[in-house]
Amino acid sequence: MDEMRKKIIIQEINSWRESRMLPEQYCNYLLALYGQDEIPPSKSNETASKKNDIFFGVLNGTFFAFIVFLNYFTEITIRMQMLMTTISILVFG
Repeated sequence: MDEMRKKIIIQEINSWRESRMLPEQYCNYLLALYGQDEIPPSKSNETASKKNDIFFGVLNGTFFAFIVFLNYFTEITIRMQMLMTTISILVFG
């Protein structure tokens, strides 16, 4: 197989990896097969995912504190507390 075809195939496999069309193990296998064990580093965006994890953790903590406040520190009837808790869990879940 000539070099031009190999480059095109490797570019396609890398685009499949980035768009997650194939699992990463399959992409690694195909890259090893066509690239003769020369696997280029994947362009993963780990810092953005860490920021999203931190943001959603803070959001969930705030949500939990809000529900605790509503249920234990307000004088709302038990039915209203259950309704508000159920609705908030469904909305934020």
